Parts: sequence; structure tokens; C-alpha cells
Amino acid sequence: MRNIPFYRKYYSIIEGRKLFIIAKRFQVKNKLVKMHYISIILVSISIVIFILFVPISYTMIGVWLSEVGLFFMVIPLSLIITSIVRLAFYIQTKTFSGDFYSLLVIVLINIFTIIRLLIPFFYLQATNKQSQENMKRYLGENYLAEIEEDIEVKYFKKVRFNLFSYYMEIRKKQESKITIKKNIEYTKKKKAKFGYLNAYIPKKNGKFPAIIFLHGGGWILGSKDYITHERIGKLLANLGYSVFNINYQLIPINSLLKNRSILKHKPEMNEMVQDLTKAIQFVKDNSIQYKVHPEKIFLFGRSAGGHLVLLTSFLRQEKDILGVVGLYPVTELKGMYHFFEQKHKITFEVIDQLTKEKEKMNEFHKLFSPIEYVTEDNKENIPPIFLATGLRDHLVNPEQSEKLFTKLQEFGLTSVLLKLPWANHTFDVIINGPGGQLVFKYLSQFLAWVLSTKKKSS
Repeated sequence: MRNIPFYRKYYSIIEGRKLFIIAKRFQVKNKLVKMHYISIILVSISIVIFILFVPISYTMIGVWLSEVGLFFMVIPLSLIITSIVRLAFYIQTKTFSGDFYSLLVIVLINIFTIIRLLIPFFYLQATNKQSQENMKRYLGENYLAEIEEDIEVKYFKKVRFNLFSYYMEIRKKQESKITIKKNIEYTKKKKAKFGYLNAYIPKKNGKFPAIIFLHGGGWILGSKDYITHERIGKLLANLGYSVFNINYQLIPINSLLKNRSILKHKPEMNEMVQDLTKAIQFVKDNSIQYKVHPEKIFLFGRSAGGHLVLLTSFLRQEKDILGVVGLYPVTELKGMYHFFEQKHKITFEVIDQLTKEKEKMNEFHKLFSPIEYVTEDNKENIPPIFLATGLRDHLVNPEQSEKLFTKLQEFGLTSVLLKLPWANHTFDVIINGPGGQLVFKYLSQFLAWVLSTKKKSS
């Protein structure tokens, strides 16, 4: 083999080294370009998740987002891990470009998002303890001991958050224990979608206490067939109640879109109260068919439905309602309209469309505000009340529940109010969320306690 001069060998080594370095730099540069685009994607996802679960979750748009933190926490957590891995590459290559600082921003944004998602769980233990103290303070220190041992319904003897239940829906096997009957006509209505109910009846033999349930929706929206209402019906039926989830007359939405008027020639709210009254009578008249104790009837409503069950029970003279459950209910119309005007810059005129008399507004407020009926003369008609509200409610001011509760206590009326510091409106849409679990478990105790104490007093 021909000898190659030394200087040529040296030159070839240098050139090869140069080519290797160039190739290496090209690979690094190519990888950095790819990482640049990945960083843009990660930043975009981080910003969207942050906006959704931080500012939006505190508004009237993100009403139930506070309850799903553990479901969605995997997204910001994976973004943090991905960003840290890529940060390690930049540190190793000593390349501190704009992408490096973008990744730092991604980590910080997602840390804030995770903290927001976990806020309910930071409050959970203290809120549970406070709720337990409230139950003891307003029902009696030994209220659980007052519940009969052979009570016909189930209830949670101890209330604690169950992580396993958090990830589970209402299971199929629960449906096997109940009979579901849909679209039962309880009153003749001109409009086909009103005047019907869904029934959830335990399959076992016997008679059961009844719960008549009313959906929310601001008196203009909502249906008995929403999946949330079906879950509530199944949950309560599995506790041993015959549950009747009713549709009722709603205010035509065009009256809001055109002139933002709640009151027309005659108030539709009066028809809503009449519908609930007819539903109560239907349950009593058909108690044998639906396995109901006609003298053991509870009313349960969410939001606008909470307003209607409170109003109807306060107006009834029959004293045939054992108890009323209102989740974040409207209790004072004037205060609610003022809240919307101040917080959301929305004004609803409550006036007669024919006469335009402004005096009709105050008359309407008083006529359909449950709090107006908590009086010395009417206190004998008011059954035990269970209220629950979120302190971050942006649709119904939590003061609505607080004011009614305070007035009920002033007249010595049996009532309980549970307050969730983190919760927004309709927190119980996630029925197994932190708010849903606490409220429904304490509710099961309240219902069982009322059944027991009413039986002893009769």
C-alpha cells in the first residue's frame, strides 16, 4: 500500500472532524427546530387549559368546572413532565434560547392550573368538618342517634369523600334495583312537553317515602330528562325513596329575548306552582301504584326548581310536606335581579305588558319570593328545610340561601345550610364530585332524621 504523507493524513482527520461537528450541529439545530414547534404547541395547550380552569371556572360560564379537577389534572401534569424533559435537553446542550424560557413559562402556568384544580380538595376536610358541626348545631348534637335503627331508607352514617366513587358513574347494577317509568302524565297541559314526569321506584316490596324533584334552568329552560336529573333520581331511589322527576310550565324564552320581561299578562310562575301542586296530588292519588307513603312526601329542587319547591311548600295549608330540599335556590326575587344587574349588567323588567305600571315590579317580587312567607303567622306551615350553596356561585348569589336560612332560624324553624367555599352554581352536576358527595350524603342523613322525628311526634 502506498504511503500517504503525514500532513495529508492530518488534514483528512481535521476535515473528518469538521464534517462530524457540522453534522452534529445540524442534528442539534434540526432537533431545536422541531422542539421550537413543539414548544409553541405546548404553550398553546397550556394557555387554553389555564383559561378554561382558572378564569372561566370562576364565571357563570364554568359553573361546574370546579368539581372535575382530578379528571383533568393529568393534562397540566403531563405538560409539566414533558416540559421538564425538554428543559433538561436545553441545559445539557447549553442552549438557552427563547424556547428554553417558553418551557419555563409552560411549567409555571400548569403549576397554577393544578393548584386551581385541587382547590376543592384543599377545602374538603375543613368543609366536611364544618358541615358536620352545622348538622349537629341545627338538628341536635345527637341527631344521628335519633334516626330509627329500622328506618326504611338508607343513609350515610359517616360522611367522607370517597375517591373511588369520584371516578365512578351511577352504575348499571343500581338500575337493576329500581323500576324506571318515563313520561307519565300527571296533569293535562296544552303544550305536550309539560305535565309529564319520570318515576324511579325501588323494586323491593313495601311503601316508600316520596321525593318530588324539580329541575332548574332559570324558569325558562330544563327538563326532567337531563342526564343529571336521571342520576339524582337513581341515587335517591337506591336510598329507598320513590322519586318523581317532573316537567313544569316554563316561561317562553321569546319574552326574555324580545323585552326581558318575566311577567306578562299573568305570571307564568303561578302556573309553575300549580303544576307542582298537581304533581303532589298525583303522587298522593296514585300512592298504591307507585309504592308511596302518601303522608311522607318531600320536595327537592335545584336553582329555579329550589325556588318553586320552597314557595309551594310555604304556601300550602295542608301541612302534608315532610321536608324541603333546595340546592342554591332563589329565595328573594328582588335581590336576584339586583345581583344580575350589578354583577352581569343584565336588567330584567318585571312589569305588566299591558299597563306598564312599574308598581307591578314590587308586587311581583313579594308575591313570588319564598322569604316573604317566613312570618309568625305562617311559620306553622313551613316544614324542615335543607339548603346547600356554593360560595362562588355566579348565577344565584349565595346570600339568597343565607338570608332565608337566617330568617328561618329567627323564627325557630328547623333548617340546615351547607356552604361549599370552592363551589360554583350547579356543582352537583358532577354528582360524585367533592361537592356532590358531601351534599348528598348529608342530605341522606337529613331525610332519615326528618322521617324518624316526624314518626315519633305523630
